[in-house]
Amino acid sequence: MKTRYLFFAALLTAMAIMPASDATAQSANNNHRQDRPRQQRRERPAPRFDSGLAVVPGTTFDIKGRDFHQGDKIVFAYADKSWQPFVLETTMKGDTAVSVVIPQSMKSGNFILTRMRGRSFRQLGRARINIVKTMPASAQVIAHRGFWATQGSTQNSRASLRKALELNIYGSETDVWLTPDGHLMANHDREFKGHVIMNTPADSCRMLTLANGEKMPELTEFLDILKDSDSPTKLIIEIKDHGDVVRNKAAATAAVKAVRKAGVQEKVEYISFSDDACRQIAAEDPQAKVSALTGGISPAERKKIGCTGIDYHINELRKHPEWVEEARRLGMTVNVWTVNKADEMAEMTNLGAGFLTTDRPLDAIRIKEYYDSRH
Repeated sequence: MKTRYLFFAALLTAMAIMPASDATAQSANNNHRQDRPRQQRRERPAPRFDSGLAVVPGTTFDIKGRDFHQGDKIVFAYADKSWQPFVLETTMKGDTAVSVVIPQSMKSGNFILTRMRGRSFRQLGRARINIVKTMPASAQVIAHRGFWATQGSTQNSRASLRKALELNIYGSETDVWLTPDGHLMANHDREFKGHVIMNTPADSCRMLTLANGEKMPELTEFLDILKDSDSPTKLIIEIKDHGDVVRNKAAATAAVKAVRKAGVQEKVEYISFSDDACRQIAAEDPQAKVSALTGGISPAERKKIGCTGIDYHINELRKHPEWVEEARRLGMTVNVWTVNKADEMAEMTNLGAGFLTTDRPLDAIRIKEYYDSRH
């Protein structure tokens, strides 16, 4: 057993500094491989797998890619511990992936994954595997400023909302500012093309052109789009911090009134960095769901001002993971922002966050589907 460990340790150490093409040259069909053009070998697509996923021993872990054959094995070697690696049999999943069964004796850790084909080896990359007894529930997906990272779209545009609605995810987030004449305009930054939104009349805001050619939208337009849609996707309205109590309360009141007038209360939720705005929303509509964005405050304290959830930056939950359970005990929701890496999506799902706000909703959907498929 010790000999086998030393063999793999030496092998993986060598491969860590050896290009994949050189390692492959050790195979029995060495001459055939070296006859291939160098450019053809260089363009071989790398296998893909997600890091940080929770896995129950005895269930499968998938590796996607076309460079697999029947009979291949995958070596899982601990990257930072001198423990014996695992050599796992693969099962082909069509011609686009293989799966391996995670053994009962595997412990959570960071692994170097290597494909073994006879005497040929190819390092695939690194992944963190989190071994759990019970799979966490999946996290719902919220598109940050809509689904804008796609053709024809841009942040806080009509297109970004419509494209988010097409995904049938939990929510599409937007940001609103109250103009001096009482209109709520959708834009993230305080200023757009030299115009301070909260100091600029609505007619002037409506003339401003977004990156995709649209004019700046008003919240009422988003509510009309939402009302006409059969999608289950909700609109998550962020009341921007206007810098003073009076404006923050006025913006919150205007948003609640606009939502009520459109008749879409069940399809809207609210968030804000302003505690005054959160309190005002709760006072205007006691049934509304509202979450605070400013971290550093416990869920219990947030509940006292009428919040139904916390919506914190990922580093806040890393610093205070106990707040996830505290919120759950209080019947509050936990959202985390802005989570754009797949391994961080898995990390927050494993922690128990119920919602992920992201600029990459397609990746978040993939992670959600993984967790859903294990229940």
